[in-house]
Amino acid sequence: MDEKTLWPGGQFPTTVLIVRTDYLKQHPDTIDALLRGEQQAIDFATTDPAGAKTVTNAAIQRLTGATLSQPVLDRAFSELSFGLDPLAATFPQLAQGTA
Repeated sequence: MDEKTLWPGGQFPTTVLIVRTDYLKQHPDTIDALLRGEQQAIDFATTDPAGAKTVTNAAIQRLTGATLSQPVLDRAFSELSFGLDPLAATFPQLAQGTA
């Protein structure tokens, strides 16, 4: 099953950053650095997909002891899109835990 078929427009977030207002007020530099890092990672993935695949496969190898084949990486990355839009309209569905 392709999960995209379960979501409006075929788009859904895989990572959502949520911060308590109090924490944001107490640690604005930390949140700013986290968001800058996220933007840099997105920029890297979109401007250097080959490099992003290499970094991803290296991390998978560190965690599992095995790598993915190039065709598997290529297919996986062809199904991904990278951006900062949290797709907030999907949050009610995400909160239910079902698509």
